[in-house]
Amino acid sequence: MDGEIEGDPNLPFADAMKAGTYSLVLRNPITGCSDSTSFLVQENFDEPIVALADTAYIDCQETMTELDASNSSDGADFPFTWNTLSGNILDSSSLIAEVDLPGYYYLIIKNETNGCEAIDSILVIGDTLSPMIVLNPTDSIGCSGELTIDASGSDAGMATWTAVQGGNIVAGSTTLMPTVNQPGIYEITLVSTDNGCTSKAQTEVVFAANLPPAEAGDDFSVCDLEGQVIGNLPANITGRWEAFTPGAGLEDVSAATTNISQLQQGRNLFVWFLSDADCSDYSSDTIAVTLEVAPDAQDDVFSAQPGSTEIFFDVFANDVISGSVSDLMFDLLSTPQIGVLESQGDGRYRFQFPSENASVINFEYEICNIQCPDLCDQATVELRYDGLDVLSEVPNVITPNGDGLNDELFFEELANGQFQNAELLVFNRWGDEVFRAQGYQNDWRGTNNSGKELPHATYYYVLKFDTAGRKVIKGHVTVMN
Repeated sequence: MDGEIEGDPNLPFADAMKAGTYSLVLRNPITGCSDSTSFLVQENFDEPIVALADTAYIDCQETMTELDASNSSDGADFPFTWNTLSGNILDSSSLIAEVDLPGYYYLIIKNETNGCEAIDSILVIGDTLSPMIVLNPTDSIGCSGELTIDASGSDAGMATWTAVQGGNIVAGSTTLMPTVNQPGIYEITLVSTDNGCTSKAQTEVVFAANLPPAEAGDDFSVCDLEGQVIGNLPANITGRWEAFTPGAGLEDVSAATTNISQLQQGRNLFVWFLSDADCSDYSSDTIAVTLEVAPDAQDDVFSAQPGSTEIFFDVFANDVISGSVSDLMFDLLSTPQIGVLESQGDGRYRFQFPSENASVINFEYEICNIQCPDLCDQATVELRYDGLDVLSEVPNVITPNGDGLNDELFFEELANGQFQNAELLVFNRWGDEVFRAQGYQNDWRGTNNSGKELPHATYYYVLKFDTAGRKVIKGHVTVMN
């Protein structure tokens, strides 16, 4: 009546294109009788509700935030999807999503009852800017005075000062302007009160007096638990040594040249301080003395792959060494009596077995610390080769009926007589051993150890070769007529 029909109105079905009242009239063409009915088509364009805030924030303190859309349409008829182009969604399983990166996030909700969808977005703003620190990289102090380090031009925040090398903070360690009375390296940690982000900076405070610096010499290595350190000692200056490595000893801490002892494995740190009448410990220099250790050579076992008569291997692969391979001296103490051993450099080798022999080859080598040639260790390399090519296929059915076809369990590897001590074991389906032959000659015809015929069934075998690697073939075979 007041609706709109698409298509032929004389058909018994029609598509309603808008809301309104529609009438259907049916007439009998023979009798002229008719009947009619009418019905109302209503609109349903109700979109689901998507309720999101406009913005959210993450910073150095709150590294994750929730996008709360819990006031949106919800339930089985309102499936939803969270999306983002540049952000990162940690949990999108509910209308409260968890995210940890800035960017735009989108929520789409669909009304399953009418197919209508609604979408809304929220911008997550990232505030991860670290506070700016304004600080001179160096400053100077008199021998008996104090200095106020000035970082007042920095951004506002919570400041913490520490003396990371030497130095002494007198006051103001939690302000932007601390007071110090000793030379050294001072570090400020500034935490923004707005976003929790952190910045760090250092300044070095030195004596204003023109005094000669401390010099402890270059780092060096020793082969024993003892050594000697030598510091400079200018005129009218006193010095002292201090061991910074627990356990390391100094014979005379006040002598510029003194013996060191009880060195620990690795780097041992010693510091040489200089002082004059007015300035105590006004300069320092650190020297590292490394106690060298012997390498730990480990025995090796390498096996050729089936079908190959050569091995590529690295003798250093399992050795425990300090530093790199270039820090070692390498020497072969013995060489293989057969085969060809070729060096590939840096402990890598290629060995070629003679193809006609199944062998186990051994040789020895020694590695020494290049700094300390007496610190050495030795190891043995074992090279294994079983002489087998790729294993052949074994028939899985034998018919011991004397016709000359598949009468025995046959292994091609045994055909040339190379493995005179090969052992065959045969088991039934319950794991009971039913046959064993040492020096197997490809002659098992489905019998037990007494030579009696076994029932026709499937049996399981293990063939062991007489090789160093004890190569084994396992399988099953069915005994039939």
